Amino acid sequence: MVWGNFGNAENCAIGNRIYIPESHPQYDKAYAMVLAGFSANKEVHFYVTGCQKVGWYNSTEDAFNYSVHTIHIRQP
Repeated sequence: MVWGNFGNAENCAIGNRIYIPESHPQYDKAYAMVLAGFSANKEVHFYVTGCQKVGWYNSTEDAFNYSVHTIHIRQP
């Protein structure tokens, strides 16, 4: 789960949070990209593909923006 000022692109129940599943084929690279952006104080942008329930996060709704595609960092 990544928290930030992302808005709510898919109009999920909860905005400003992006969930990247560990099953994502490039999860380790996505995680490294998020850490690099945070460390360098850069913006991180996500392409979201819908809303998703995240059970371990104690949510019963399709609450969170779900990212399984593009993630990139750019200069703010």
